[in-house]
Order: sequence, then C-alpha cells, then structure tokens
Amino acid sequence: MTRSRPAPHTSDITSLPLLARGKVRDNYAVGDDRILMVASDHVSAFDVIMGRPIPGKGASPPQMARTSVRSTSTRCRHPG
Repeated sequence: MTRSRPAPHTSDITSLPLLARGKVRDNYAVGDDRILMVASDHVSAFDVIMGRPIPGKGASPPQMARTSVRSTSTRCRHPG
C-alpha cells in the first residue's frame, strides 16, 4: 500500500461551495450531482472543532474511505 499524504487540518477550497464542515470531513458541491468529501485532521471534543492539529491523526479516515469505496465498487458507480 502506498503511503498517503497527511490530511489537512482545515480545507479551504474557495472555488467550490462548502456544503458542510463536520468532525472529520468537509463536503463541497461539485456541480449539481456530485459532492467532494475532503478528509480533514480536525480534533473535536463535545462537538467543537479544536484549533490545534494532532500529527498523523487524520490517517485513518482516508484509509477507511478507500476501503469503503473498494468494497462497494461492484454495487455502485464511483467517480474517478
């Protein structure tokens, strides 16, 4: 398995409309029928996103997303 880049603490994609910012993902609209999910390295406690990142904390969510996409690829179409 290739090593992934560290997840950003906060995404800031100004060219796309931000739909939602959650505990570990930021969702952006890409046209009318697609959503870009950016895994972040947010640290949250009591539903408040903390300001300081923890190095390496965001490695698991992208790995989980890849596994999920691979396991469902025979049942539904994924872009890219």
